[in-house]
Amino acid sequence: MNADKLTNGGNKSNGKPGSGKPGSNASTVIRAIRDWFAGALHVLAHKVWPAVRSFTTRMVGAIGRALRWGAAQLGPIAVRAAGAIRSAAIRAAGAIARAARHLVSLGSQVIGDLRPSATSADPAATSDGATSDGVMSAGNAKSSAANNAAKSSAGTAHVYLVRRIVVFGSAALIVLAIALGIVFGVHALVGNGGAGADDAGSSTQSQAAGGAGDHGSGSGKDGASGKDTAAESQSDNTDGKDNADNKNNEGSSDQQSTPEPLSADERSAILAKAEQTASESGNGLITYTYCVASKGDVGDLTEFANTVFSTLNDPRGWPRAGAVFQEADGTDPNACSMTLTLAAADQMTSFSTECSDEYSCRVGNDVIINIDRWNNATEGWRNAGGTVERYRTMVINHEVGHRLGHLDNELTCPAVNQPAPLMQQQSMDLLGCVPNEWPLDEELWVSE
Repeated sequence: MNADKLTNGGNKSNGKPGSGKPGSNASTVIRAIRDWFAGALHVLAHKVWPAVRSFTTRMVGAIGRALRWGAAQLGPIAVRAAGAIRSAAIRAAGAIARAARHLVSLGSQVIGDLRPSATSADPAATSDGATSDGVMSAGNAKSSAANNAAKSSAGTAHVYLVRRIVVFGSAALIVLAIALGIVFGVHALVGNGGAGADDAGSSTQSQAAGGAGDHGSGSGKDGASGKDTAAESQSDNTDGKDNADNKNNEGSSDQQSTPEPLSADERSAILAKAEQTASESGNGLITYTYCVASKGDVGDLTEFANTVFSTLNDPRGWPRAGAVFQEADGTDPNACSMTLTLAAADQMTSFSTECSDEYSCRVGNDVIINIDRWNNATEGWRNAGGTVERYRTMVINHEVGHRLGHLDNELTCPAVNQPAPLMQQQSMDLLGCVPNEWPLDEELWVSE
């Protein structure tokens, strides 16, 4: 832009009048302002907003983990409290039942009192105190006055009684409604509390068995996978005991369950294809040396090491950006450009407090793969049609991409049903895209 301004500013040094005019300068300023706004919008859309969304997602995950931890800690207390509330509710229901029976008895008595008596059925003519001859006697007049007074007091008493019935009846209905609400609430609380305690116990057992529980994605399926892992471990132990007397069968079973390391010829063939792709990419060939390690209870690393080597040197991956990868023998850690570690979930934060026990992470030259995600992927990834094998490829390429200089969400989903960018945080949200484990053309670059 500066070079353009010098060119358009005129040719005064040549003695010719400048070609710039006030209108031309104004248009230059307008273009500069427009370019500045376009750059600011680009930064907001591709830098600020992904960072804010990533921070929000991490905060929601942390809050979810805190809530689940609190539920697991308060589960036994809630069960005891629910039992006490249920006992109190039962006693209250008994008291309400006794009050209801008393109320029914009182109502029956009132209804009996409201029935007309034999004296109230006398003809109206007799209440007037007149004789058959039409002459009122003094005695009949006194009797009539006494009867009227008795009727008036009886009527007043009945009015007060009806009012009491209405008031006490309404109060009894309110108390009954509250009691029923308490009873049904306690019943629901006890049911949910028991389920929560069972889930907490299952989660603890699964973590002790293989470190593969449910972490933050709120994913019930991940928790179920942890239970399956524990069950498989127990089944393997049982099979080992049953086959203790048959060493040949036991050896055959071990060979089927444990993968064989890639041979030297296989590694050479894979690396040769990667180097050919890197050479044809138009980028400078860069060779990275990496080490493979583990932290926590993650089992055998053979499958992990095979997958790392095959993925990083796949012609569809980073070799298209000019990068190839060789595994070091591990004798000299300083010879490694990076270290890929398969870590248990409870070991993730030991690398950095910025790491999460739910997802994988990269800290400096350490590329840490979470064993839970390695075994189970994520619910969103599986629901979108991705498999665990494809997830393993994606998470290796994504986390190594950080080591190569890429950032989270530097590119995000361009359109619905399109392949998601590799560096988009697909474990958290695909944003309408389909799962993708390989870098897009726009992501084919590396930096030292």
